[in-house]
Amino acid sequence: MSREATLISIPKEHLPATICRLLAEPGDNIIKTQPLLRYEYIKRIKEQTIHPKTKEMLDVFVEVPFVEELKSPAEGELEDFYVSEGDTISSEDKKPVVGVKEPCFHSVQLHGLCAICGNDMMKTDFTGVDYSQRATISMAHNVAGLTVSLSEAERLEKETSTRLLKSRKLSLIVDLDQTLIHATVDSKVEDWMKDESNVTAKDIHKFILPDSPTIYYIKLRPGLQEFLKSVSDNYEPHIYTMGTRNYASSVANVIDPDKTIFNERILSRDESGSMTQKNIRRLFPCNDSMVVVIDDRADVWGWSPNLIKVHPYDFFVGIGDINDVRFAKQKPGEVSQVSQVSHLPASKEENLSNSTEQTEKPAQTEVKAESITEANVENLNDSAICDEKSPKEPLKLKVENNKDSTSTESILKPLQNNKRTHGDDDPNPEEKILKKQQLERDKNKEDDKLEHISSPLDQKPSMENERPVLVDNDTELPDLLKALKNIHKNYYEEYDRLQNITQESGAIRTPDLTELLPRLKKQVLKDVNILFTHVIPTHQRKESSEIWILATEFGAQCSASWDNKVTHLVAGDRGTEKVREAKRRGNVFIVSKE
Repeated sequence: MSREATLISIPKEHLPATICRLLAEPGDNIIKTQPLLRYEYIKRIKEQTIHPKTKEMLDVFVEVPFVEELKSPAEGELEDFYVSEGDTISSEDKKPVVGVKEPCFHSVQLHGLCAICGNDMMKTDFTGVDYSQRATISMAHNVAGLTVSLSEAERLEKETSTRLLKSRKLSLIVDLDQTLIHATVDSKVEDWMKDESNVTAKDIHKFILPDSPTIYYIKLRPGLQEFLKSVSDNYEPHIYTMGTRNYASSVANVIDPDKTIFNERILSRDESGSMTQKNIRRLFPCNDSMVVVIDDRADVWGWSPNLIKVHPYDFFVGIGDINDVRFAKQKPGEVSQVSQVSHLPASKEENLSNSTEQTEKPAQTEVKAESITEANVENLNDSAICDEKSPKEPLKLKVENNKDSTSTESILKPLQNNKRTHGDDDPNPEEKILKKQQLERDKNKEDDKLEHISSPLDQKPSMENERPVLVDNDTELPDLLKALKNIHKNYYEEYDRLQNITQESGAIRTPDLTELLPRLKKQVLKDVNILFTHVIPTHQRKESSEIWILATEFGAQCSASWDNKVTHLVAGDRGTEKVREAKRRGNVFIVSKE
């Protein structure tokens, strides 16, 4: 039987049934509702009868034969009958009895119309056939409302897999915001872009969306162009973003102006169908065995085995992801909670090419806004989100000022935030001493300022001292590139090995990244046992925290308390009791959360 034929069965409520007569011949042109065959079935009917002796009315069931005609729900050419006259179809046998090959199977549909023949797929009649259900899979990048059938999706993916295997490439899904770029709508950036002495500002670009007067400023992650050029040698990249179609296209025009990297492979929230979740099946509905995903958030992917989580790129401090709907309910002019905590230069993310020991740095405290449901944000647009995410206060960046800016507040605020957020250990005992020393220092600075006020000219601030020097020491992309190259190498080594087996056995097999990638991750922290201190909030279940999940995903064992198996202590504060205990033990590595 043909895969594209409409297969017709006898209704299950009429089984068992016996084929009485075939009413057409293979090759006949069939019109809709035309009888194709006649069959007989037995139906039990309740009847009332009078008892011959008691004269009481009794209910009895009798078997009555019925003859029905099986009619075609579609027009086309009768391909074949799969039964013969006299055959009996049992109740357990649900096989089709006849196939009709339609001129159009409606396997590609757009907004309720067949994209091939143009017929309306939403029309229904007494036959009960719902043509819209023939194409329910969305897999197109840039067309909303375009759906295909399962067979068409499988055919397209098979073509893609064959093409990628021939060129020895893999598919790569990449996020934009805080993965490849960082965006803001704060106009203060315009001044920094005009300052030719700020080398880092040269990687800041701006654009305006067609449907909004808002100016977007995006900072490219360091090494982005080299990363994209190199990764495209081994991967076919796709953009998958929570931003709108116009936003995604504008960013793509900046990072890939000649369209040699992404081409038209861009999926935005306008087509994806969700503003809160991402799914590989949206682009690869039948086969994700050749797909790698890179994103700064793992939760939106449901911790997919195909995912490599990268460290969020945070150049414009306090802004976060401007397309993240978790922050969309913030009041206009209100600085997000993220901007109220200490932000330090980002260090390297755990990845497939790094070791576990890293330089000891204070951990970054991050307070995230409450997540909101998709229903709450259905009507939000770019302007609404950006207006609410644009603070009235001057934008904070990772900068180094030439003047002394170590105020008492700047030193104590991170400590206060840490005390409010974490409570599993004692606070730093040196806090009072630091506070006293800093108060004296601030007083001396104020005295120095008063001594130098002698004329209005003296009161004019020095532009040389006030000028911010932009700092961007992010090194994530080179490390990520090494990991992706390693994944590609392992995949095709496995592929070559399987091809040798295929030649011997005849069975075609290819590697599966949903199995290979987790296996590679497990090797990174193998034989490592981690204890955390001042890292996981006390109100949160340790096993459900992101850092715990990531550690176990990369092969580590995590402990809730001290035992002899602990090899590493991840500390968010260097003054906790657990840190002191690790130093006493002497055989435990103390590492930063970063």
